[in-house]
Amino acid sequence: MRVKKIGKYHVKSNKKSWRRAVKGLAFQRIDSEQTFLPESLAKKIIFFLSEVKIYKIFKTKNISISFDHDFDLLIDNGKEKIVAFDFSKNIIIKKYRDNELFDKNYKIRNIVEVKELSPLIIEWNYENCSYREELVKGKRLNKGNIIKGKKVIQELWPKLFTLHKNYSFKKSIDFANENVIPNTKEILKSLGISNWWQESKEVNAEFGFVHGDLKQSNIIISDNQAIVIDWDEYFQKALIFTDIFYYLYRLTLRVNAKKVFNIYFDNKDWLLKPLNYYDKSLMRRNLVYFIYWLNNRYNSKKRFKEREKMINFIKESKMIFEL
Repeated sequence: MRVKKIGKYHVKSNKKSWRRAVKGLAFQRIDSEQTFLPESLAKKIIFFLSEVKIYKIFKTKNISISFDHDFDLLIDNGKEKIVAFDFSKNIIIKKYRDNELFDKNYKIRNIVEVKELSPLIIEWNYENCSYREELVKGKRLNKGNIIKGKKVIQELWPKLFTLHKNYSFKKSIDFANENVIPNTKEILKSLGISNWWQESKEVNAEFGFVHGDLKQSNIIISDNQAIVIDWDEYFQKALIFTDIFYYLYRLTLRVNAKKVFNIYFDNKDWLLKPLNYYDKSLMRRNLVYFIYWLNNRYNSKKRFKEREKMINFIKESKMIFEL
């Protein structure tokens, strides 16, 4: 065991724990909606968030949707819902802003409940567009739980994918295999790295079940713990590095990109070396797939708006990782 200083934090670690902590990000949604991250990964996230502007976590009654009593923690993402935490009673209430959003989540949870992948629903309130569920910790990230969780999720994923995307899982896979998303190739070509496309397809890549929307508002920091929420929104299968790239990509939308990448550059060996990810071909593969993944995720109108952000992100990543 060794102690490593990351920013102002001192983190105890060994090679095995680092590998499990970071790689575990791809497999945390095994049996719970809320998963407490390993301490090392929690401190990494706290370090990143301490350097940028993040959503405030607060106690207040001044929100657009009222609750019947006070909670320890309220999070309003300004969009579809407000999440309230009562740690003393180990419950969470999720309250949606309209019936359509509530109905969609209701369908998702009914699919997931069959496979026992989510916390117990204590109460559905259709009139109030809300439901209560248990606040539980996820299973430990040992080999047995990961293998068991992957098998269950493999069966569940096509159903959730179709519900989220409004078109079939098979159609999406066929679409991806045909490489018919033009923006990815076009963006790479504009940067003079069009050869990355073919090269990336020749590199063996490890896929996992990732969060898919790992941004500041989905990470709750409390004391020395970090909790990742909203696994039921975008949860999907992708390269296991997708969450890390998306997290950094979202940061570039909020603060000066140079500052963010400097933070990551100063600590990249800490993240990459234990996972043997500092391989040029594999890093390029991850980066190409990430842009491909973004293009597939956005509709054509939003994809056009995101294009310059994607290009800047690739430029910075190419420089930082010396690709």
